[in-house]
Amino acid sequence: MKPPSIIWLTPNGRFETNKKICLSISGHHPESWQPSWSIRTALLAIIGFMPTHPNGAIGSLDYTPEERKILAKK
Repeated sequence: MKPPSIIWLTPNGRFETNKKICLSISGHHPESWQPSWSIRTALLAIIGFMPTHPNGAIGSLDYTPEERKILAKK
């Protein structure tokens, strides 16, 4: 088994759309991948990344909270 590639399709202010994002659970870090991880594990990891700062991660953005709220309402 290989780690998944994760691509956002809707703008959210945290990750670029239509671009593979870099997370420890994604295809950017196959050395970290554990085949026993489930969809639940992946979703919890993504939820954990949403409020953090990007720190230069591939595919990440750093919109203000106000900008994110505007995107969420669209």
